[in-house]
Amino acid sequence: MQVDVDHKSLVELCKAPPFCEFLQRCHPDQQGKLTAALGRLGAGDVKEDDLLAIQMALEIAQESDWALGDDQQHRIQREEVADTDRLALLHPQRHTNVRHSIHVYGHSAALCVEPTSHGEQGPGGISDPVVHTITFEMAQRRQEGGGYNWSQKIQFRLTRRELPLATAAVLGLIPDIGFSGHGPSKDKRLDIRNQRGKVFVRLQQRSTVLAVPITCEDLFMVGTRLLEALVRNTNGLDQSLVMQLVRRVAEVYVDGHNNAQ
Repeated sequence: MQVDVDHKSLVELCKAPPFCEFLQRCHPDQQGKLTAALGRLGAGDVKEDDLLAIQMALEIAQESDWALGDDQQHRIQREEVADTDRLALLHPQRHTNVRHSIHVYGHSAALCVEPTSHGEQGPGGISDPVVHTITFEMAQRRQEGGGYNWSQKIQFRLTRRELPLATAAVLGLIPDIGFSGHGPSKDKRLDIRNQRGKVFVRLQQRSTVLAVPITCEDLFMVGTRLLEALVRNTNGLDQSLVMQLVRRVAEVYVDGHNNAQ
């Protein structure tokens, strides 16, 4: 998220009804933090963390369909607010143990790397134990009004077998890799390619193609989410051993790919 902004314009946006209403309904802990940040913004002594918090809250207030009923908890539309960092603005105590998703913002699209768990269907209809993996989501940048169109995002959930290979590609152990045949219509494809100075991630569904470069600033956190999912699937196996296995998977893949050429 950009922090090089017009402070005067930001103050005016925070005075608008959507933000004021959001601030009133925000969780008291976050309400206090945002109020303090707004005070520093008005005094011209704003910090980078203040700007990030204010911009995140503004995006929720302006783009999300959320409401508070008489007997309801605070609610945010999932398609618009894709990461638990934003959910924590409303109820931080409910999200202290959630493994947060990571967002990477590109020029034409944004990427969300989200920890996911699900049960896989085994032979004969028998459900396998819960599988921890990663879902890649991409949304196109809006032509007008700023932000990204998360309501029309493309989602790609890695299978248990794809997860180690995707991790190896993100970590640079495999130059590039592609996975296809996902979705009800088998029309989704994910490509991860190591390029100079970045890891390029591309999602495609039919004729729609979205791509985001992951640079060094975001690569560490994206890599940790993939490794965390692998570790959680091993029932307590040491993390260093998991990493050794990822390296071995990459070696076998590269050898097989080279021999096939």
